[in-house]
Order: sequence, then C-alpha cells, then structure tokens
Amino acid sequence: MVPLPLKELSILSGLSAVLIAATQIAVPNGWHLLGAYGYWLVRIALEAALFVGGLQVAVQIAGVQRHRFALVLATCLTTLVPFVLATTAMDIILGLPELERLPMVGVPFEGPQNAHPVGDRLVIFVYELCFLLDNHLALCLLITAPWILRQGAETEASAAKASSEKPQGAGLEGHGQAPPGTPAEGELASGEATSPPATPFLQQLEPAFETRLLRAEAQEHYVRLIGESETRMILFRFADLMRLLPEEMGSQVHRSHWVAHDEVKHCYKDGSNLRLKMKDGSTVPVSRSNAKSAMERFGASA
Repeated sequence: MVPLPLKELSILSGLSAVLIAATQIAVPNGWHLLGAYGYWLVRIALEAALFVGGLQVAVQIAGVQRHRFALVLATCLTTLVPFVLATTAMDIILGLPELERLPMVGVPFEGPQNAHPVGDRLVIFVYELCFLLDNHLALCLLITAPWILRQGAETEASAAKASSEKPQGAGLEGHGQAPPGTPAEGELASGEATSPPATPFLQQLEPAFETRLLRAEAQEHYVRLIGESETRMILFRFADLMRLLPEEMGSQVHRSHWVAHDEVKHCYKDGSNLRLKMKDGSTVPVSRSNAKSAMERFGASA
C-alpha cells in the first residue's frame, strides 16, 4: 500500500507552478516569458519535493494516517527552513536574490555601503521565513487537500473491508465454543495454525500489519507491535490501542504490555514480581493488579 498518492501530488504541484507563473505581472529584466514559467516550475518542484519527502517520512514514523491535516501542518513548518534556504540560493544564482528585495526598515541593501553584520542578516533571514510562510503553507495545503478530504471515506472503507473479511465464529473464540469447520485439537497439533481474529485497526495501518500480533509494548508516545514476521513502531496512544484490540485476542497484563493469549507458555514468580514466559522466549512483566487474573488464565510454572 502506497502511503501517499505521489502521482496526484506531482500533478497538483505542476498545476500550481503554472498557475503562479501565469499570475505574475512582472517578468525580470532580460527574461523571456517561457523563462519565467520555467523558473516557477523549478521553484515549485523543489518546494514540493522537500514537502512531499518530509510528509512521506512523517507518515512512515506515525505508521497510521489518523490526523492527516496535523501531519501536513507539522511537515509544512518542518520543511520551511530548507525550502527558504534552497529558494534563496537559487535566486542568488539567477541574480534574483529574494533577500535584497525585502523592504526592511533600518537595513538598507542598496547603495555603496552594502555590508551588514551577521546579526542583521540573520534578522533579515527570519523576515524571509515569515515572508514565505504563507506561500509555503498555501502550496502544502493546496496539493494535499484531496488527500486530507479523503481520510474519512478511506477509513470507513478500510474498516468495512476488514470487517467483511473476519472469519466466521471469531467472536466465539475464548468461550469454549468452536465455530463450524474448525479443525480438532489433534489436527492443530499436527502443524496447522489458527488464523488470528480480524483486527480492523491493524488493517488500517499503512502499510497494513498483516502478520499475527503476538505482543504490544508502550514506549513513551509510541507503541511497539511484535508480530510473527514483523515488528513495527507506531505513533499511537497505548490506551487507545487497548480499546481497539478484540478481547478474545489477548489481554493487557501491565500498563505498558499487551499479550496474545495463545502465545503465553506460563507465568512465574521473579522475586516479588510476576512475569509471563512467552513461546518466543521473551518475558513480560505483570502488574500487581493483574497478577491474580494472569495466574488463573495462564497458570504458574512449577
């Protein structure tokens, strides 16, 4: 699954460049009209490349596109400084330094005495950042507007698809009732594994978390998902994840740990603490409030 519609963003960036070039009243001295169009195409392409690249990284770090508008705003502010630096360098190379056209009071750029302390130039650069902030923000919102507006529809479609693919009788797991067509215990022991309960949330991750979830760990503002064939960090509230995972699938045994029921071998005492021994060899702490239920569900080692 491609996290971002890169083709759509590229087309919108090109159209934005053409629109801006067409609305420019003044053409630099000695420039042909096609040169002005080429300048804006290169400038907007540079700006869009920085922004889209940053947004791609932001989406990969977040792991899920739950707040697209917030991601766009954060990426826009993050890429503002490199955009202004790149644009200023390009203007200087072409003989059109943006900094020399800013009407800064008390910092003249014309005349024979055109030398200024580094502090003054830094102040002017801050002015340049403010001067181009609205332009950068407008372009970022313009090219991502369709992607932002599609968020609700795409989320509903993903949830509906995941729900329709849920295996029959999944809700009976953990209650001692096997759905029709479920293999007997002897058949399972011969090497045939059960499929995990459908989890719409895991299907909505981009890319989707297709493997069976074994454990989940809270790590500050992130959650580490440990699956059979994949481990991934997502920017997500652990408490929200606990509400989204099916109860028959696993349990929260600690304020920072969730485990799949069928992946626990047993629980054991480690001094005054209780821990779970997992089938993959790892150990998971159990909080005191969950100790009794863990002992009853998983049993204690000898």
